[in-house]
Amino acid sequence: MRREDVPYLVSRLMGNRPARWAPTERTLGDYDGRERTLEIFNAAPKDQLGLLAALRSERANLKEGAGGPILFIFHTEEESARLYAEFVDGFPHMIAEAPVRPLGTDARIDRPVEDGDVLPHRRAA
Repeated sequence: MRREDVPYLVSRLMGNRPARWAPTERTLGDYDGRERTLEIFNAAPKDQLGLLAALRSERANLKEGAGGPILFIFHTEEESARLYAEFVDGFPHMIAEAPVRPLGTDARIDRPVEDGDVLPHRRAA
């Protein structure tokens, strides 16, 4: 798995919540794992432990793709809308009505694709 694929897989596993690597130029202070800090948006406090549990099956792949353990920062729905609306609104949401089903494996996330999986749509760079 490539580092740039990690936020999209986490997003899918966490119910299609927008996710991104935390911009290091805006992060205050220095701490171990700063470069592996992932922001998750629209995550109510009561849901956060469950969202982390949803990653359990992919934890090893995510750690490998990130280059080490991932630190998660959750933003509530209110704060996501107030402070990060541009990112949240522009996040490429999955298209449930037109699932992408490659043959056996999705090269973007290097793992088998299971029935019912819907892969994230990303805008061309």
